[in-house]
Amino acid sequence: MRGWSHAAALLFVSTFAALPGYAQDTPAIGVTGAVGFPAFKGGVRVSTPAGPKANLDFEVARIGPMGEPELGPAFTGDVRWMRRGRQPSVDSRYWLFGVMFVGAKWSTPVIYPGHVVTTLEDRRTLVVPRIGYGWDHVSQLGPRVGFEVSTGAAGEEEPFVFANVFVMWGPRRK
Repeated sequence: MRGWSHAAALLFVSTFAALPGYAQDTPAIGVTGAVGFPAFKGGVRVSTPAGPKANLDFEVARIGPMGEPELGPAFTGDVRWMRRGRQPSVDSRYWLFGVMFVGAKWSTPVIYPGHVVTTLEDRRTLVVPRIGYGWDHVSQLGPRVGFEVSTGAAGEEEPFVFANVFVMWGPRRK
């Protein structure tokens, strides 16, 4: 387990250290919050450039409250693709393509004669392909704010639709 954490830290640091020189965006970290169906979402987001027209966003979020199924943390990875690249006005529109992994638990109480109650639990990780569209504004001082609408579904089990706002902090733009 310790080796995996060291490898993940090395990958994370090397992602930020070896950025392509032509990317206009900079690495950033921030917070995100969403309202939607079936629940709310809030978490932390990390973003890094992947070229002049693309960026990678990684998010760890909590989804809730919701009845059935009970949802655990969500781990999301998205490619943010700007058809025209980062605009000189620093306002950009983009498409989102990615996947969200969500832990889900369904509980069913079973009552036996003599009032003995047992709960059966079914735990699964939902894999949710995502697509969306967004807008953001990058300040010369480094912060980036934006709005996104995304949707996806894990088969027939759980559809997700989110209207998301975020604030990211990164180095000053050059």
